[in-house]
Amino acid sequence: MLDLLDRLSRIRKVTHGLEGNRRPSADRRSVRPQLEHLEDRMVLSTTAASFQPPSSSQLYQQILQAEANPSANLAPALDNVLTGAVAALPGLSSLMNAVSSNLNATVGPVKGQQYTQVFIGQVDTFLLNLESATLASLHAAGNFQDPTFNSDVVFINAFMANPLNYVPPV
Repeated sequence: MLDLLDRLSRIRKVTHGLEGNRRPSADRRSVRPQLEHLEDRMVLSTTAASFQPPSSSQLYQQILQAEANPSANLAPALDNVLTGAVAALPGLSSLMNAVSSNLNATVGPVKGQQYTQVFIGQVDTFLLNLESATLASLHAAGNFQDPTFNSDVVFINAFMANPLNYVPPV
């Protein structure tokens, strides 16, 4: 019996390095791990801090400043900007719908919807800041019932209820 175990042990030693591409354990320790460059990938960013409104970052900064420090002098200008933003809502809805469709086709429906929701959230934040700044400036000017502002808010609320398929209220 001992002779048989001895023979099997010798056979194992001889054939140890012959199985497939296996190397003896001594060689394995000398191999260093390396990284291979496989491919370049581009990934969409969802960083909210990098969002800038379509017109300019200065407009967005001015809106934030007007919201923080309301001034009666800014009321007419902000009211005009809000009315201009409301006029652009149908085009913005079409653009958001096209971007959403392209994202779904490019990164798949689940990721596409996630990116679309981030986009919608940024637009909502911008519109809410613009609304707040305009309202604060109107109040600073003593104008508590501006009909243009009130109708603009109705349009914005209708837009945010269905931003990808916006239909202006009648």
